[in-house]
Amino acid sequence: MVKEEVREQLLQQDIRIADNYQLLGDERQIRTLMIEQIYLAFANSPLPFSQETQQYVKQVQNDVVPLLTKRATIKRVLEITIGVWHTRVMNGHHIQSTDEDLLKPTEELQFSAKQLMGQFASYLRLRLDPEDTWVDDELRYGLSVCYALGIGQTTDYLSDLTTDNQATVTWVVERIGRAYWHYFMKELPEEQKQAIKALIGPVLIRLCYFPPYDIQPLPDVDFQMQTYPIHTAFTKQVIHMFTHRFDYSEEQLMGMLFNPLLSTFIKVFTVSDIFPLITVTIDLIDMPALENYLTQMVSQWDTLNIKITNELTEDTDFYLSNVMISQEIPGFAWQTIPEWSERLALRQKMIDLTMRRFYKL
Repeated sequence: MVKEEVREQLLQQDIRIADNYQLLGDERQIRTLMIEQIYLAFANSPLPFSQETQQYVKQVQNDVVPLLTKRATIKRVLEITIGVWHTRVMNGHHIQSTDEDLLKPTEELQFSAKQLMGQFASYLRLRLDPEDTWVDDELRYGLSVCYALGIGQTTDYLSDLTTDNQATVTWVVERIGRAYWHYFMKELPEEQKQAIKALIGPVLIRLCYFPPYDIQPLPDVDFQMQTYPIHTAFTKQVIHMFTHRFDYSEEQLMGMLFNPLLSTFIKVFTVSDIFPLITVTIDLIDMPALENYLTQMVSQWDTLNIKITNELTEDTDFYLSNVMISQEIPGFAWQTIPEWSERLALRQKMIDLTMRRFYKL
């Protein structure tokens, strides 16, 4: 009964369950699905691999992974990926060669990429007979996984992509630049374009080579719209543009791209270039320590374009003090460190004012 229920779910991903309980279909899709589900289901538990696979994973983790990363999260993903990889290959399932390859021909890859493939070959305890046509494809798969995680032994891994995939990356960055011009009426600086390219490179590799599946959770767009309304609206517009290039629905692209793109735009965009200025006067002359604390607190809200002064002027939009100092200007009179609800109230007022000025409401 469980098998039949799972069968219906997997058929939506074009994956079949054979009579002997093997998974059949697009091997990349199968591995991606298994990696994602094991990552979620066994987050704090021993991984569900055979003893042989566990031993293999441990050896690769000890000998190869330290050369790639020291980050615990990536090590965990690699541990699961290597376990799935080993399990599938040991059971006779191999990556199929396709006309839509991610990487250039092996002989054209950077020397560091070939070195990494050689390291994987050394530790793949399989019958690595050069006559086996699937060996090179499997090693290229391992390299693609590393690049999709943003790791490897080169800083310019995007140059190992095929000409078509490099063109896709260029198209994405150009379309983001075009959207930036239409949305903010300014040219996206070249250094910001390069920063975006570097930050979203791994997710674009996943999009090109590891197809998204339909059961991944959608992002909480409503919450982000309240917290980062302009960045979020821009991100949604960019993803809508991508539906014309990628063979996926907007819902699939939202699930895969929204969070990485939103985080990238928040990090890269210079708010003073795109957001209207908000002037905050912080004046607690007889409580200098609290004044300093509030100044640091407001300064950390770097997704808003805020100027801080200690004198009321005609440009002041909000004031913070320990007494009421104006009847015309909105303000907060705090005699102690504000509670979270009070901080959020101030920040929300700044967001609302930014929205009104940005959209000229």
